[in-house]
Amino acid sequence: MGYSYGANKYNRLLETIKRSIAIGTIMNTVFAILFFAFSGLLIRVFINDANVIDLGEKIIRAFVLAMLFLGIQMVLMVTFQSLGKTVESLIISLGRQGLFFIPALIIFSSLWGFYGFIFAQPVADIATTSLSLTLFLILKKKLLISSEEIAVKDV
Repeated sequence: MGYSYGANKYNRLLETIKRSIAIGTIMNTVFAILFFAFSGLLIRVFINDANVIDLGEKIIRAFVLAMLFLGIQMVLMVTFQSLGKTVESLIISLGRQGLFFIPALIIFSSLWGFYGFIFAQPVADIATTSLSLTLFLILKKKLLISSEEIAVKDV
């Protein structure tokens, strides 16, 4: 991504991002299905307490909801890093565990107790992915404008 950006090959950069997001989303979807289907078995590998298994299944199944979006979030965070867009990358990094997670944890756990606690992380991940997409669309618009300007200069 960095090489494409540095060489002003913005179409190649955007295609790489698109493919990376597609591959990441497919991989995460497969893992989400496996984790959802076999959550109890995964926990039993480590502990065989019925109460822990029951709670663990609920937690894993809540977390897999956000797995579908993590491929997008991670690819876009790495994209901003590789393009030297440190502010955007930092915002995305902080979004997941700070900007969205801590407020969601406080609000949701006070409203819904245990279920609020376990759904705070997936909600924070989905919110961070939305923020990532917003920042990326702004970047994409700038890249497309720059690409047009470069094409005009080359003519």
